[in-house]
Amino acid sequence: MFNVLIVEDDKNIRKLMEINLKNDGYNVDTANDGLDAVDKVGKSHYDILIVDAMMPKMNGYEFLTEIKNLNMNIPSIMVTAKGDIEDKAKGFDVGVDEFGDSVRINFQYIKEDDNIIIANAKNVFDI
Repeated sequence: MFNVLIVEDDKNIRKLMEINLKNDGYNVDTANDGLDAVDKVGKSHYDILIVDAMMPKMNGYEFLTEIKNLNMNIPSIMVTAKGDIEDKAKGFDVGVDEFGDSVRINFQYIKEDDNIIIANAKNVFDI
């Protein structure tokens, strides 16, 4: 069973993602913002992160930079309403593996996409 951390400040989106992923058999934990997520990542093991780009206190880019600085190699999907090339380049620079659209969340896409990322993570990190 895979452990997923959802980092999302919008409680409705966070709950919707949590319910959908739990229904598909994932162990799901949630964080309200990047600061909360850094604390959780320091205390628990996660196989994949689903991270909102824009959050108060510590945004998704800052959170993933912190994770990268701590030498934690956790695959991640960033969900964002912003999809321009500059945002994606910034995300890839901080370790984002894939992007999703938080305006039109497609859970089938996330599930298929994170299965690919998790499969790759298994091979690379021997999970």
